[in-house]
Amino acid sequence: MMTDMNIANETHYRFIFTLLLLTALFLSFFQLGSSAFIDYDEATYAQVLHESLQRKDLLSFTKDGEPWFDKPPLLFWMMAASVGIFGETELALRLPSAFFIVLAIILTWLMGLRLFRDPTVALGAAFILLTTTIFIFSGRQVRMDIPVTTAILFTFYAFIRGVHQPAWYIGVGMGIAVGVLLKSVIGLLAIPLFFIHSLIYQRWDWLLSRYFWFGILLMTAILLPWLIQQHILYGESFWNHLISNIVGRYANPVIGTQIPFYYTKHLIKFVEPWTAVFVIVLIAFLLTGWRNFFRRKAQLTTLSIALFMLFLFGSSASKLFFYIAPLFPFMALFIVSTGIPLIRKAKLRWPYMTVITVSALVITAFTATVIQIFFPTEHGTMLLPMGSSLTRSAEEEKIIGELIKSEAIPVYIFSWPSHETINYYRNPQKPIIVTEKTMLKKPCFLVVSQYALENKFFQLNDPSSRNTQTLFEGLFLTLYRVETI
Repeated sequence: MMTDMNIANETHYRFIFTLLLLTALFLSFFQLGSSAFIDYDEATYAQVLHESLQRKDLLSFTKDGEPWFDKPPLLFWMMAASVGIFGETELALRLPSAFFIVLAIILTWLMGLRLFRDPTVALGAAFILLTTTIFIFSGRQVRMDIPVTTAILFTFYAFIRGVHQPAWYIGVGMGIAVGVLLKSVIGLLAIPLFFIHSLIYQRWDWLLSRYFWFGILLMTAILLPWLIQQHILYGESFWNHLISNIVGRYANPVIGTQIPFYYTKHLIKFVEPWTAVFVIVLIAFLLTGWRNFFRRKAQLTTLSIALFMLFLFGSSASKLFFYIAPLFPFMALFIVSTGIPLIRKAKLRWPYMTVITVSALVITAFTATVIQIFFPTEHGTMLLPMGSSLTRSAEEEKIIGELIKSEAIPVYIFSWPSHETINYYRNPQKPIIVTEKTMLKKPCFLVVSQYALENKFFQLNDPSSRNTQTLFEGLFLTLYRVETI
């Protein structure tokens, strides 16, 4: 698909694009509801939506009965609509996010056509994004990362279309508004991309376009009702939380890790083969294109945006691998736009070897994506494929939650970091984390990690006695019903 640089036959091109789109639909939706919600984000968002549906209120959110405004409402509204059609299931809640995977791939293809005027670049970039496993897997969860990435892509696409068709600038404001309603301030990340593009192309006329400013007014009109409603409901608490959440996550390790070069290490380890290919084409771009470096504006734009994203998220104190999702479409565009001239030159000297090498790369990338999503190893990887440690543990938490939901006695957890999945499937009583067995009030349910049991951090006097019943024993967790200890 990527070796034939001039796809002259329009029918063949449409066939390849249709095949790519069908593959995207398959990877996005197949077995989407077959696994439990994962701690922390998925189960938390599911719980928030569940409470909103129970209260029949989708304008103000609660979690465990307390006001919750960590995230804006748009994805929750979409999930509520999906639940209205399919019922409250894992599939229904994940459908909206998975839908954004397909939209992101289509928008990457459209940007390839617009920036490079080359259908092969467009197809190649869409394929690379499709085989970036972490991107697909993130979109198959109830998460905001892929939806907001899609909003950023649409906003930037509307911007570059507006350069020649100013009416498209109206879409800029709409895209920003959607991004903010999906993941708060992250939706504003499209704005720096305008300036990167303008610096490289030396075009600033958009600042004088009435369509652009009309789009900004439209953005304001979309966002203001929600902001006013939140202010009326929560007052200063909402604004203080919003500001502290933005500043706190960037300046302090609120979530995830603060390891230096965290993203670089994980890109090298988990986004293969595309990270290696990116480094190779970047070196080639710097070595072979230095004489006309600033004439290769489209490539320079996508490279600059990719590096900007890496620097921005890498400099944040709070780091999660899912956060850098906006990097991947621009990384894909740079790889293909720079790699195609290299492949053309290589084909002239080594035609068969070039075709074999590129074909092997394509097949390897696609096969690895399918395997990591649908046929993982027993213990999985950081990419969290189906069956990995976090997904497997979520399945055990779901089993435990459903086992204990019929009995209204306390639930205690020892040596296990999260309990949102248990909480969602048990509903409504929230488990209590304990540090020693003297804290238990009997009778109760007790969930203990296998790690704690194997290392004897927590011991029952006689787990085989009539006072202690083992209800479930899994790879990660054991559930007891305790009368006395």
